[in-house]
Amino acid sequence: MTPREKADQYLALSHMFRLGEITTEKPHPKTMEMSKLANSNLPRAVSVLKELDLALFHVLRSKAEEIARLGNEIKDTFQSGGRVFLAGCGATGRLSLSLEYFWRMKGPVKLRESVFGMMAGGDSAIIKSIEKFEDHPEYAARQMLGLGFSKNDLMVAITEGGETPFVIGAAEEATRISSRKPYFLYCNPDKDLTPIERSRKVIENPGIVKINLSCGPMALSGSTRMQASTIQMAAAGLALFQGGDRKDLDAEISRMEKAVSETDFSFLSDFIELESATYRDKDYILYETNDYGITILTDSTERAPTFSLLPFENVLDKNPPPSLCYICYPDVDNSPSAWHRLFQRDPRPLNWDGRQELSTEYLMGFDFSKNIKKYREEKVKPSKLHLFGVKRQGDDLVFSFKGKEKKIRVAGLSILAEHTLLKLLLNTHSTLIMGRLDRYQDNFMIWVRPSNNKLIDRSIRYVRHLLSSKGIEPSYEETAYALFEEIETLSHNEPIVLKTVNRLLASNHQTREGAAS
Repeated sequence: MTPREKADQYLALSHMFRLGEITTEKPHPKTMEMSKLANSNLPRAVSVLKELDLALFHVLRSKAEEIARLGNEIKDTFQSGGRVFLAGCGATGRLSLSLEYFWRMKGPVKLRESVFGMMAGGDSAIIKSIEKFEDHPEYAARQMLGLGFSKNDLMVAITEGGETPFVIGAAEEATRISSRKPYFLYCNPDKDLTPIERSRKVIENPGIVKINLSCGPMALSGSTRMQASTIQMAAAGLALFQGGDRKDLDAEISRMEKAVSETDFSFLSDFIELESATYRDKDYILYETNDYGITILTDSTERAPTFSLLPFENVLDKNPPPSLCYICYPDVDNSPSAWHRLFQRDPRPLNWDGRQELSTEYLMGFDFSKNIKKYREEKVKPSKLHLFGVKRQGDDLVFSFKGKEKKIRVAGLSILAEHTLLKLLLNTHSTLIMGRLDRYQDNFMIWVRPSNNKLIDRSIRYVRHLLSSKGIEPSYEETAYALFEEIETLSHNEPIVLKTVNRLLASNHQTREGAAS
């Protein structure tokens, strides 16, 4: 299929994915200079991101009654012998798997097998999103069938924007199978979503309970791995662990807010400078951890699609290029044991239709055991591999890298609060590293990887935004054709948005020259 034919195929259904008017896709007015701040004033950049994250707790309080209602439904599900399923895609898929991990670590022993995190593409997708999976609602139904979702089970479907077909498919399939109404968690105002048919059907469906967690634009335009996934992880986690008790719920929100507010994020500046300098020197990072694997893995793997970085390499691939970073449990002997540590259970790859990327064997090729250190050291030669520790030591969360160390006291925090705090620290850390590596402009993700229809639309919008500032107004269709031409020859280390901008600038220049002659 030619690039033009692929573009025509996309344009035929693009009306379902033109999302520029929804709030989570819009630029945040407080971060319009974030790329400049990342390079010129790190303390200010860190402060701005923390300010936006702290604002989430006000939204949580305003939704406490609805979260408590979900908590009561979860409690009733357990008491009736049912199970709770958390379904998501991309960032919300990873938070669903994280919540299952938290529950297996700290939930009641007799109920630890009663929570299932379900990510589009299965557990393998925690490393690298499976191409186009989120665009298919029928895949959600198939995954639910494979996990044995049944009449007495509760589905909590989580989508950052409220428009992801896979997550909508999970909610709708639950209405057909379960006697319990599914819950649908999302982060855009209803008025933004009602023009989108698949979202409107959910909003208007009385058989689905909605919790709207709108928290405004993201710190980086469209980067829902940040504020949207944070508030959704917190809300679903609060319902899971606190049940429907409003007093307990309100107290836990206050404890979480206090932990974030009282933690001095300014120490991150030194670590951001050191890690970004490591990458500029063409060296590599290996994050070492003990108790924080799921949260570190989530942040580091989400960098790849957001900023067009190489995903974690799989040791089974033939000579795969190394990713900038990787993670390791230095006290774990082999890949199966490392995966079990990551999830507190054996992994659940899909093993569908002979597809390699969905297989158990391929999943095990992502090795987080102590063996990956030697593999990575050889892989990156003549460059160096640097160890970055993010570990629990006694009562402290400890960051250590190149002689720098920072201890943050986390004694007394719930597992949800502790990992939420770490998520915010890592999101800030990685976002500002990427700013120092010029992976976004202002607060637009110009290196976004257009791997699904939503991200294709985002790329087209960013191209048009940048050209509009130069007085050029290409149509959506013209931009799509140019984008697909550039996708055809795109290497892993090229910004698709800027490449498409340059193609259209050249085309515009030729058109003007032709008109002048």
